[in-house]
Amino acid sequence: MYPFPYTGLRLLHEEKVRDAMERARIDTEQAHNLRRIVQLSLLRSVLMRIHSGLNIFARVDHLRRRPRSIQ
Repeated sequence: MYPFPYTGLRLLHEEKVRDAMERARIDTEQAHNLRRIVQLSLLRSVLMRIHSGLNIFARVDHLRRRPRSIQ
């Protein structure tokens, strides 16, 4: 009925299953790495916004201080 003996079919099936599992593992690793890149990018943008917000206050802060007199 089958062109291969039972053991041959089992070996082919196991090889296909192993290949599929390897591809799934690689896809999972790539998705994890991509997710990490996106998370780091978002974190960087948040830190840049915080930093730029702090810079606004730093630029205004020197206007509030009285100038030092030359002695």
